[in-house]
Amino acid sequence: MTIAASGGGTLTFDASMAAAGAAVLLPDEVSAFAAGKWQTKPSLSVVVREGDSEIKGTVALNGLREACHSLLANCSQ
Repeated sequence: MTIAASGGGTLTFDASMAAAGAAVLLPDEVSAFAAGKWQTKPSLSVVVREGDSEIKGTVALNGLREACHSLLANCSQ
């Protein structure tokens, strides 16, 4: 999987799929970007590759900062 932040910065890493492709499970190290750099970006470009198949998309990050703060405040660590 490759994630590119609008305005620069690209990460490539191995990810896995939840049951029947319902979600992409990201490695733990990606959470540092969600808690930091990505909170100031409007969107991320995502490319998921498996063999010869490729899926591309864009994920809007509106509200990510608020969601992260809410999760930290309401979930035990």
